[in-house]
This record gives sequence, structure tokens and C-alpha cells, in this order.
Amino acid sequence: MKWNLGWILWLLMALTCEAAEIVAWKVPLNRFVEQGLEAAGIVPCKSSPEPSPFFKKGDVLWDLKGISPENRIQTVPPLEWAVWNENSETLVIKADWNGIWQLHQRLKLDDLPKQCRITAEVFEVQADGLPVSDKSVPSLVHSCVSKSGQEVESIYHQHGKMIRLKSNATIGAGAPVVDLGLEISISLPDQPGLEINTGLTLISGSAVWAARDFDGTKGMDLRMAASIELLDGTPLSQALMIQKGGTVSPIEVDRRQIQRHRIGDKGWLTTQWLDPRNLADNDTTDPSVDPFAERDPREVPKPNRFREVMVPEILRAWFDRPVWDLREWTRNAGLELKDGSDFAGYDPLTQNVFIFSNSERLLDMFEALYSPMCCLRPAMLVATFDGNGQSRLVARSGQRCRLKRAIAEQKEIRFIEIEPTLGETGDMIDMRLHYRNDSVAQGIQSLKTAVTLRTGRTLELISGGNGEAKQSLRVKAEVIRVP
Repeated sequence: MKWNLGWILWLLMALTCEAAEIVAWKVPLNRFVEQGLEAAGIVPCKSSPEPSPFFKKGDVLWDLKGISPENRIQTVPPLEWAVWNENSETLVIKADWNGIWQLHQRLKLDDLPKQCRITAEVFEVQADGLPVSDKSVPSLVHSCVSKSGQEVESIYHQHGKMIRLKSNATIGAGAPVVDLGLEISISLPDQPGLEINTGLTLISGSAVWAARDFDGTKGMDLRMAASIELLDGTPLSQALMIQKGGTVSPIEVDRRQIQRHRIGDKGWLTTQWLDPRNLADNDTTDPSVDPFAERDPREVPKPNRFREVMVPEILRAWFDRPVWDLREWTRNAGLELKDGSDFAGYDPLTQNVFIFSNSERLLDMFEALYSPMCCLRPAMLVATFDGNGQSRLVARSGQRCRLKRAIAEQKEIRFIEIEPTLGETGDMIDMRLHYRNDSVAQGIQSLKTAVTLRTGRTLELISGGNGEAKQSLRVKAEVIRVP
């Protein structure tokens, strides 16, 4: 009786929640119904169930609501409609947020086959040596795709421009992160060739300025990016899309660690990724329940025990859809939220737990409650050398990497090798380095040493000279934390 009453209360809540939304998943149809298009009950749609940017003229659409419930994924309450778009290979549904969440849990996007696209962009540095602007057009772009953990080698050579890329990209488990081992050689007309050997940790869809070498007149900037894709080339970030008016936008899991944002003069919003299973209401006291038993894949996920509510108006720019109300849950954890001003909630699609308050003490307690046991995120180190133009190289902590410039017959004019190691507290960097500059204009300059650097501070490595022929070499090391 207690179980039935809980379901009745939950269903009443579902009937009073916000209006249904239209959402699309880029998944094979057999994730929804095992038999795919061969399943009994599937019929062609004479027209789309309603206007939507997910449906275009000429699309072949199939109505999935006629499939018997035991042969397809069910939700409580049921979906308003479900359509398979054969052209775009997307499952499009309309449902309230409880139905969307239940379906999303069952479709298991994290299990979809994936591969990685690696993109290199080469820019010529202007004579003033200023950073490349966002509007600059690369002199050379090259992209290739590979399975996770498999080596890829690709070469492009045309019109005096050449790029040779050798890489091994490993996709992170459960997070949109790519570890990239990289060897790359680049040639542009009227410039010495550039060779880079390093390792990078990249967020899918983002780019990093991986290397630069500038002699005071000419130079190159290298930007590297990695994108996790589904097998048809769709970026993983677009695997789940929601309709907003006449457009669509992606919904992505936000796995960044604690973020604190100032909201006008009203307070702060703190967000943190949290696995929804950490909020699950599992009954471990029932001796008849086997905690190790495998679940029936057709089983409807247990409804969450939280009310669905809209966030206060001041937070609508961050959460424009219903969220789970965690105010009582948070109070039970010992945090004293003030009625009318403080709010705590959970967005099940981006998997973010959050709190809004003007009390920094409350925010600190919240962060202590939800911070992961290990707070160290993957780091990359940026070493910048100034004095003979400018050279920059990005590397992972504890890994040796190299930059080399060479002219005809492979005569080296600049060679840099570094092996940086980030200290435990993150404010000190140990670095072994080998620097050599054989350019005629600057004479010959060479240094092999090991130094300790303060993060973000410049250290003069070489100074002196005689008369006007003064020499100076400075290095600065900075830390890039992967979000």
C-alpha cells in the first residue's frame, strides 16, 4: 500500500509539471525497440506530428507509438509521441521531463561507439609578433579521424605547404576528454620547417595553442583540437538535442568540478557535477532484493523522489527547464537554507547539483559536501621562451617534449626540449630543459639546465654579452587545468 501511494503521489506531481518538450537522440533505432524497423506496430507517418526543426521536407518518418509496450522502452507517464527520422537517424519524442529523463537513462549515450577527429591549424605569425586574432585565417588546416587508442598517421603536401601528423588519441571513459600523443611536422613557403613532439589533454570540441616559434620576423602558431564523434561524424555534443522555439540546441553533461558564479548583487550560484545514482533512493534494507542482480533492460527506471520545479527567476538564464528540488535533501544534510532566498536543485540531464545563496558560509559547506575526494584535474604546462623572438610549447606534466626549427638539408636553427613537472601545490614547476639557437642573426646560444619556476613568473636563464651584443633568454611556465 505504501508503494502504491508513492506512485499515485508521483503521478499527480507529473500531471502538474511543466509542459512537454520535444527532444531528439542520435541513437540507433534498436536502442528504443530491439527489432528496429522490423518491429510490429511501426507505421509510416503521413506527416510530422507537429512542426519542428527536427523534421525537414522530404524526411522519411516512422510512427513508433503503435509498438506494443513490452517490445519498446516505456516511460511513466507515457510519451506523447515518438517518431523515428530515417534520414537523420534520430529518435524524436515529445514528453514531460520525467519521461525524457527515464528514456535518456535507458538509451545510454555513453555506450555509443565513438571515435576521435584530430584537427591541426597552422597560422603565420605577423612581423609584430602579436597573438593570432580570432578572425585570422589559418595558412594550413588538416584533419583526420581515428579509433580511440589506435595510432593514426596522415600527410598533406601541396603548393609548397606540407603537414605530417602522427598521433594516438585516447578517449576518456565517461567524460569528453581526449589524451593526445602528438608528432607533427609543418612546412610553409619561405619559412624554416617546424617539428613538434608533445602530449596534450583536450576537452572534446575545444582547441589549445599547442606551440609557437617566432624569430622576430616570421614564425608559426599551431592550434590543436580534438572532437569525439559518433560513427557518422556527428559530434558527441550533439547526440542529445532539445527544441527551443524554432531552433534546436544541445544538452551536454557538465562534468566540470566546483564552479562559483556571481549573480548580480543577489548572491552566488555554485554548481558541481554529480552522478544521478548518488541521489537514487535504493532500498538496501529489503532482504528479498538482490543488490548484485542484473536489471531487466526493459525495466522502467524508478521515478525520482524529488519534486520537479522551476528555479527562481534569477536563475532562469542557467536552468530554463524544470529541475529536481533538493532543498529538503540539502537541509537533511545539515545546510540551513533560508526560505525565499536560498535554493538547491539538480538538473538530471546536465547532471549538475547546484545551490544559490548570498551566504558564503553556506556555499563553502555545500562545496565541502559535494566536492570529489580527488580535486586534482589533469594539467598541462605552457613554457614560453623570450629573448630571441618567442617560442612556446605546451606539454603534460612529467612528459618530455620537443620543438625544432630547421632550414634546407635539415640544418637546425632552433631546438627546445623540456620536461616539466608540476609541484604538489600547483604553484611550483620543476623543469629540465635544453635550449639551442643557431641562427646567424643571434649567434649561437645553448643551455642545458634544470630549474624550479614559480607558476606565472618569468625567470632569466641567460644574460650578459659585450657592447651592443647583449644576450638574454627568459622563460615563464603557466598551468592549464582541464575543465
